Amino acid sequence: SFPSDSCWNCIRGVRDRCLAPRDIDLYARLFQSPPHVAATLAMMANWDLDPLNDQMPRLKTPLLLITGARDKAIPPSDAVQVRDRVAVAVLEALPDLGHLAHEEDPERIAELIMRHAARANTTLRHGAEFGTQP
Repeated sequence: SFPSDSCWNCIRGVRDRCLAPRDIDLYARLFQSPPHVAATLAMMANWDLDPLNDQMPRLKTPLLLITGARDKAIPPSDAVQVRDRVAVAVLEALPDLGHLAHEEDPERIAELIMRHAARANTTLRHGAEFGTQP
């Protein structure tokens, strides 16, 4: 059984699309492992994001942000804030996916990444500014 409703909401993410039962079981086992939970929380507690935040406006490498509108762990508005700070950022907001969008619909996420990478490669090769047609 899953350890809590909040964990369930975070992992499942959406009502009409969810992970395969096998994947949910794997996440349940992780959440039930005190060493895993402690290590994960310690890792996140030690994140120092201020230097990254300070450097974002200077980023020159095209950045793809993918957010699921049904993400209950990280507000999609965080991705909007990053996009607004990074001139070379593109935001793909997916209304029907949650926090684990890459697991909920891996083919769609892979397609977005491949399309973004191809466009970024073409744009950079032609010396055009990212986000415009070369």
